[in-house]
Amino acid sequence: MKRITLFRHRRSVILLVITALMIFAGSAGAGIIQVPGDYPKVQEAINAASSGDTVLVAAGRYAPSTNGESFAINMKNGVRLIGAGAAVCTLDAERTQRVMWCHAISDTFTRVEGFTITNGNTARSNGGGIWCTRSSALTIANNVVTGNSAYYDGGGIDCDHSSFQIIANNVITGNSATFGGGIGCVYASSPIITNNTITGNSAWYGGGIGCFYGSNATITNNVITGNSAWYGGGIYCHTSSPPITYNDVWGNAPQNYYGCGPGPGCISADPLFVDPAVDDYHLQPGSPCIDAGDNNAPGLQGFDFDGKPRILDGDGDGTAVVDMGAFEYGIPVIEAIVDFDPDKLNLKSKGKWVTCYIELPLPHSAEDIDPNTVALTKIDGTELDPPLYREGPTGVGDYDEDGITDLMVKFDRQALIAILKSMGYDAGDVVELTVAGELATGEAFEGSDVIEVLDKGKKDEPDEGGILSSGPLGGGGSSIEYTLLEASLVQIVIYDPLGRKVITLLEEYQDAGSHTVTWDGCNDSDEKLPSGVYLLRFKAGEFSQTARLVILR
Repeated sequence: MKRITLFRHRRSVILLVITALMIFAGSAGAGIIQVPGDYPKVQEAINAASSGDTVLVAAGRYAPSTNGESFAINMKNGVRLIGAGAAVCTLDAERTQRVMWCHAISDTFTRVEGFTITNGNTARSNGGGIWCTRSSALTIANNVVTGNSAYYDGGGIDCDHSSFQIIANNVITGNSATFGGGIGCVYASSPIITNNTITGNSAWYGGGIGCFYGSNATITNNVITGNSAWYGGGIYCHTSSPPITYNDVWGNAPQNYYGCGPGPGCISADPLFVDPAVDDYHLQPGSPCIDAGDNNAPGLQGFDFDGKPRILDGDGDGTAVVDMGAFEYGIPVIEAIVDFDPDKLNLKSKGKWVTCYIELPLPHSAEDIDPNTVALTKIDGTELDPPLYREGPTGVGDYDEDGITDLMVKFDRQALIAILKSMGYDAGDVVELTVAGELATGEAFEGSDVIEVLDKGKKDEPDEGGILSSGPLGGGGSSIEYTLLEASLVQIVIYDPLGRKVITLLEEYQDAGSHTVTWDGCNDSDEKLPSGVYLLRFKAGEFSQTARLVILR
């Protein structure tokens, strides 16, 4: 446990303790196993793993002819298998067997992500790419499932015997089977099939998706196009009634639906892929799939296949709506970490400037910001027209000593006071200030911070100044302990790897004394966040500090 005492202006403000370096969203003692670092074969690593462990697979092609990999790879309950990315990490069965078997996987922590899964083949059996059976409930996300075949059900992925896994953000193409060329659902299986691109698959029944024998899959936000079958080129249903909503089912032969039909939000139009001839299934501008999905879809992931955050305002109408398919369209606004320092503004102050520090998430840098574009654009969500542009000197440096470069800008204090007064703000109000601007590349950023409005004489006004710290605050964890040496307004906010605010853990006045706040790795909607590096921004009175947290799922 790392304990750091921080001081400001010769006055001790806070003692902050972060009690763990990582958040493991699994069982106690969760660990990492590397392939090929710890084991040369994927199956060997899975066999050595325990429930709650994660197997990380480096870039490479894992096949019988390369590393001697044996197929099918048998998943283990409660173990996550994470590849380096579908573009660089391939599980290739070389037609010797199916690629993967998931049998009785009841622990929803289990996940398969970041692979190209290819050349699986089953003789007189099911699931050429992945076969999930006996009530399996894992998540299959961000994979390319291609070139697999099954004699019976599920050329790409088969959901068998009451399985109810989540299948999300995958590109499923070029697979074949008798029933369900892309995805087969049989014998009372009810998977959640969300935001996949399913194209170019073939079957006798259900080229894209086939649901058979009481299998009521939830099918939402998918693009299902260019598949073929004898019956139901897009979606085929036999004695099954799956809810089918907000999908683009188009151009399947001989028909888009058989034994079922489109539900609310479904369309049938050319999705306008960038270049399907070279397997580029990103959406072009003007695609009918942009902002056409359901933001409340079950199984919706926080990021798309490329790692781009969902949900974006792709059509620029001011409302962010998730797209259909595996790829989200649009350039996200970079969510900056903004710190007004001090975080109190005296309405009677005669000072000239209000100082603001701006940090950007990696791979961006505050050095790339065009200072001439920086402006105060909103107050408590209300747009300022015109914005209050920054004035005066600027600077670049690690002002809060957290290892991340900051841009320091200043705003006209008297102009800001005049705006606050005109909007009716008075002493005791806590106000959210939003700052926005652009990088030299033209990319936009935005971030917010809160200040307290005072109406006192100058002697009570806090000085502007820097933080004097014993060193950068590193690490992160699920339990944040701190001691306030004086009553303060405390704010604890978590930001995701792209700097987007995901949850405000705390924003309230607290008395002097010891306090503890815990975080379970979920966002404001109580949804589990994906693995990655997150930023914790802690503010108490005039003091602010950033810490890094790592979620490993």
